[in-house]
Amino acid sequence: MILRTLASTRFCTTLGAFCLLSAALLTSPVQAQNPVNVNLLQGKMFSLSQPVKGGATLSALPVEELPDIAKNATGIRVTLTQTPDNYWKIQLGQNLATPVQDGQVLRLHFFARSSQNSRVAAVFEQTALPNSKALNAPFTLSPRWKEYALVFKTPACAANGSGVRFQLGFAPGVVDLADIRLEDYGVAPTLMPSEIGRDLYGGLPHTESWRAAANARIERYRKGNVLVHVLDAKTGKPIPNAQVTVTQRKHAFLWGTAVADRHLLAQTPDGEKFRATIDRLFNYVVLENALKWDFYGGKNTEIPTRMLDYFSARNIPVRGHNLLWPGYRWLPPYARNLRGPAMRAEIERHVRQYAALGKGRVVVWDAVNEAISNHDVTDEAGRDLLALTFKWAREVDPVVDLAYNENTIFNMAGGTSGINDAKIEELLNYLIVDQKAPVTTLGIQGHMGVPLVPADVLLRNLDVWGKYHLPIEITEYDLRLADDEAHSRYLDEFMTAIFSYPKVRSFVMWGFWGGAHWRGEDAALFRKNWTPRPAAKVYEKLVFENWWTTAAGASSKSGDYRTRAFLGVYEIAATADNRSARITVSVTKNQDDVTSVTMRL
Repeated sequence: MILRTLASTRFCTTLGAFCLLSAALLTSPVQAQNPVNVNLLQGKMFSLSQPVKGGATLSALPVEELPDIAKNATGIRVTLTQTPDNYWKIQLGQNLATPVQDGQVLRLHFFARSSQNSRVAAVFEQTALPNSKALNAPFTLSPRWKEYALVFKTPACAANGSGVRFQLGFAPGVVDLADIRLEDYGVAPTLMPSEIGRDLYGGLPHTESWRAAANARIERYRKGNVLVHVLDAKTGKPIPNAQVTVTQRKHAFLWGTAVADRHLLAQTPDGEKFRATIDRLFNYVVLENALKWDFYGGKNTEIPTRMLDYFSARNIPVRGHNLLWPGYRWLPPYARNLRGPAMRAEIERHVRQYAALGKGRVVVWDAVNEAISNHDVTDEAGRDLLALTFKWAREVDPVVDLAYNENTIFNMAGGTSGINDAKIEELLNYLIVDQKAPVTTLGIQGHMGVPLVPADVLLRNLDVWGKYHLPIEITEYDLRLADDEAHSRYLDEFMTAIFSYPKVRSFVMWGFWGGAHWRGEDAALFRKNWTPRPAAKVYEKLVFENWWTTAAGASSKSGDYRTRAFLGVYEIAATADNRSARITVSVTKNQDDVTSVTMRL
């Protein structure tokens, strides 16, 4: 039976949390044009979940409201009257009753519209925490029906281990969906299905108008003047026409990656390649999981100690991630049932223990992580724990930088809307002004998705948080896109924008290899077989060519050689009349904006 009116809709409620709508999805004319073996959603049930009863309602669309080419399909209307604290808390969803294989190609097809130009995120995710997503595609809808077809590859999931979601809680409004199908093309199809309607920027304007100013800022803020005086060692007189080379050896800016413990410590060919690639491409790392409290149940410090020792021996600075992630689900199992004074005491013990573990080897800690979307621990045990975490860490380590690390500034939740700006500003004022917490750094996560945030919007967001006059670190960049060209093009856009912003001092990717990336191969620089994707070439070209200095020339009559150079560590050599000298110096920003070196031959 095709559901076309509200009277034919089946509903079920439980404390206002769920509303179920039968969605017996039949073959439409569009589906007939794109034959596939199975529609994985056919004959199943969609559920509308919401945190509070009445925030959203679900109804069936009458046939006259359906798209002209999908009159035999089912249509759904979701009316939202409230905005939850996180957009994903109001969502239309359905779990797959069948398992899916690793690399299985699926295509989510639907029609959508909204008279209010509402936003909706089409998602395919695993049902178990942390709800890893194979598809995460937000859109800004138009008042007219528009067709969408989104192609993605799945990880292996058991029956009911994955599902389709339409996340809706961005703003009040009405969202209509019709002809929702999940088409199965199997593993490694001969011909990949086509996509329809995916706008990588979600309808936002995106031009190159920002780039000229960004390049000018890079020239101004990321470079310094170098002055080399070449003198005769015996007479002290200038030597003209001496050959001078200025060769960069290391960036001052921190280009980093998250590092998985298993692959760093593995004595395998992949482990060797993993370590060698870190040495070649990065001068900064963050331990992806090993310093989280719930790593190995919160009782294993051997592995993080080995990792810290490894990077200390190689003089690679380490970010510590993290001391307090104030959601019960991020705590080790033994601590999840603690409450009140017992919880407070255990948090203090943990913070002091790990601050001591990293002392002298961790240069900056994410003292508090994602407190806007994770606050059930502090709701129960006291909000002052956020400030105390900074203070306890400072007592243990007087010199380490301490960051607040936030995940809703750049990504789709806040990147284009600033939906959480007021909450973040209130939290920072609470920590810095009210509680006098020693917050020395602001971490802005970069887990990006579609719609992509244009560079000019990224820069405006940085202006919002630059007012705190704190160094900014981009802490967790990744972007899952199977389209190699789009994936690499956005990396260029993102890196150029943030490198141009003077308060940003680091850019950290949340992984680089497809064999050790939480979002899979489509988010990585290198595929599982270590083949570089175009984004890897973009990264290397920017970091080691465009933003890298190798200069050479002859000294003047006064024995001077001048050049502009990116900030960092350099080897400078001078040669004249079979005499030579060589020195290692750091090019920095100083009061005169000149790094002056005297070479005596």
